[in-house]
Amino acid sequence: MNHTDHLLIFEPEMAGHQPLYIRLLYHYLLENKPTLKVTFVVHPDINQRLVKEDGIKLQTVGNKINLVFLNETEISASLHNTLWIRAVNRWHLMKKYLKTTGANHGHFLYFDHIQLPLALRLPFLPKKKISGLLFQPPMLDFYEDDKNLKEIIRNYRKKWFYAKMLNNTTLSFVFTLNPLFPSYAKKHFSSGNKVYHLPDPSMFPTGDINLSGEDCALTKHVRKNRKLFLLFGALTKRKGIFEVMKALKYLEPEYISQIAVFFAGKLEAGIRSQFLDKVDYYKHNNPNANIHIEDRFLSTNEIISLLQYCDIVLAPYHRYFVGSSGVLLWAVGAKKPVITSNYGLLGYQVQKYHLGISIDTTKPKLIADAFRRYLNNPDDYKRNTSGMERLHAESLPENFARIFFSKFITH
Repeated sequence: MNHTDHLLIFEPEMAGHQPLYIRLLYHYLLENKPTLKVTFVVHPDINQRLVKEDGIKLQTVGNKINLVFLNETEISASLHNTLWIRAVNRWHLMKKYLKTTGANHGHFLYFDHIQLPLALRLPFLPKKKISGLLFQPPMLDFYEDDKNLKEIIRNYRKKWFYAKMLNNTTLSFVFTLNPLFPSYAKKHFSSGNKVYHLPDPSMFPTGDINLSGEDCALTKHVRKNRKLFLLFGALTKRKGIFEVMKALKYLEPEYISQIAVFFAGKLEAGIRSQFLDKVDYYKHNNPNANIHIEDRFLSTNEIISLLQYCDIVLAPYHRYFVGSSGVLLWAVGAKKPVITSNYGLLGYQVQKYHLGISIDTTKPKLIADAFRRYLNNPDDYKRNTSGMERLHAESLPENFARIFFSKFITH
């Protein structure tokens, strides 16, 4: 059964990109009314998050949009600490809800775990198809990066998995946020033509922006005449927040007095106290430092306000991060340069589109050098924004939803 008339979109998480994607897909369905019934099987708190951040509430609409909320047991099974158990649990939940809803196609909005059940040929439902959105295809050899032995071994293992996964007839197709992966897949895998690029959406608005005083209130934490270095989104270890604090130790007093560093987003629970201690210690020893942490989910308008106000965006992801970055795309929309990794897709995009400074972000001294490079010549990064404009145009939110649904009408 190739034609999809009832699509089930499965997403048990409520952090990261997923709430945004669900909002864009839901909005597209309301606006365009395609000949497709869609059931969202999602985390029950997703509505809270969307109402708080964007003033949008998901609702069942006639017989075209259906909502199913996962229960606590199903969520904890989907978020199991052991990845292979998590994958198998999500696989079983997809089967369960395809049966109970009558949908004939199941889509995993986060597909990276599901390669395991597909590669192992775990039994699925007859006449039902699945697809998914792959966040981090670790095919690092389509970048000209130096790789260590561990990464080379991991690549071989992943290639084997991808080949097995793509050959599984239950799999209809795979979306990837990485624009280089489809051609790579066609070249290296016999079923590589199942891979399509889905452009990660840049959510910075294109039209007029109306912000209230409340939306802009956070800028009061930035001292006058300081260049604002902004790190926003979920504040996790992999975002390089500790490396930024280490980098500040290498900066001379004349640079410290020129900058404000703003961490805006919810701190990961396991690292919160450790990170706050490091910031407090630094501030105590550097009274002239201007560092602020806003430890909570921010509304979309607050993020827009900070992006408009900031001078440069920090995205110093750890080396093993090879996926697409929403932070980078927000920065591109706001025409703000970035300091980010020279590795994987981030490094490729920064160099191709001239988005700012890319370095080995595992080395705090190099992050400090990037701070200096920007502060010594800030105007260099304001002159040429044509690459940013190009990537932003390629990453418009309407492209995301339109391309997403077009594949279900043709498969």
